[in-house]
Amino acid sequence: MPVTPAFAPYLFGMLRSRFFLDRDFRLSTDEAVNWGLVHRVVENVDEGLRISLELINKIGAVPHGVYKTIKRLMISSLINEVSGRWDELLNTLAEESLKPEVRARLEEFLKK
Repeated sequence: MPVTPAFAPYLFGMLRSRFFLDRDFRLSTDEAVNWGLVHRVVENVDEGLRISLELINKIGAVPHGVYKTIKRLMISSLINEVSGRWDELLNTLAEESLKPEVRARLEEFLKK
């Protein structure tokens, strides 16, 4: 599950983000479920396809205007959270990037 390191603190909180950076951007499936990044883990591709189609049908049943409004509210909420703390985010990134171990991991991440 790729996550841009710059937005990790706003998605996961500072403590979890630090844990995330220290683990080379990898989570176990249980951690991904617990953090809310993954809805469910399935046993095989067929089950995953069946569940995906069920979710598509549920989303398709939501009136388009309602879905569009919910999506807009979610995006604006994240933007508002980030924009109010942009300087804090930049300072944190600058401080962390000076550490050799973090710098090496970020360089490795950027190569991928």
